[in-house]
Amino acid sequence: MDHDLGLRERKKRETKAALSRAAFELCAERGIDAVTVPDIAASANVSPRTFFNYFSSKEEAIVGGTERAERLVELLAARPVGEPIWDALRAAVVELVAGEPTVRRELVEQARLVSDSPALAQQQVANWLEMERLLAAEVARRAGHAPGDLHPRLLVAAVGAAVRVAIDHWIDTPTDASIDTPLEAVIDEALGVFSAGFHDSSHPCRSADLNRAHGRSPARTSLDVTTPEDHP
Repeated sequence: MDHDLGLRERKKRETKAALSRAAFELCAERGIDAVTVPDIAASANVSPRTFFNYFSSKEEAIVGGTERAERLVELLAARPVGEPIWDALRAAVVELVAGEPTVRRELVEQARLVSDSPALAQQQVANWLEMERLLAAEVARRAGHAPGDLHPRLLVAAVGAAVRVAIDHWIDTPTDASIDTPLEAVIDEALGVFSAGFHDSSHPCRSADLNRAHGRSPARTSLDVTTPEDHP
C-alpha cells in the first residue's frame, strides 16, 4: 500500500511538472495570449480537466503556486531551536534554492514573459505575497510574537527584497560556463549584505562583486534592525 502511495505521488509530481513545462515552453514560443489551457493539456498528454486538478490558470502553471512557499516554511520550521531568526531564514532560503535545479536561460525567459504580461506579473506578485505571509507567521511563532506583529513582517519583507534583487542580478550577469556562480550563492551573498547592515550599521555593505558589477562603490547603511533574539 505504501509503495502504491509513493508511485501515485511521484506520478502526480511528474504530471504537474510536465504541465508547468508545457505551459512555459508554449508561452515562450507563441506568447501567453496565443496559448490556451487545452493547448497546454494536449502538449502534456492530459485533459484540460486534469490541468485544473493542478493549476487554477495558465499563469499559475508558468510561475508556480504556493508549493515553494509551503516548502520554505517547512525548512524554516526544521531549523534548530534557538538559532537566530535571520540565520534560520537565510539557511532555509539557500537550502530551498539549492534543492531546485535552476537554468539561467529559463529564468531569463520567464522574466521576459512576466514583463510582457500583466496577468503573469500579478500572479508572481501574489506568489511573493503569499510566501511572505506564510513565512511571517512561522517567524512570529518561532520568536514568540503575536501573529501579524510588525517585526516578523518587516524581517520577511527584507528577505524577499534581497532574494528578488539577487535573482535579477543573477539573470543580468553575463554567463561563463567555466565560472558561472550558482543562484543560491548569489542569494546567500545578498542576504549576507542585509545581515551585515542589520547587525552592525557602522559597516558598509560588504558585497564587492555585486557593487562592481553595477559600477558602484559600497554604500553605508543607516538601517539597524534587530531580530527578536537580540532582546532578552
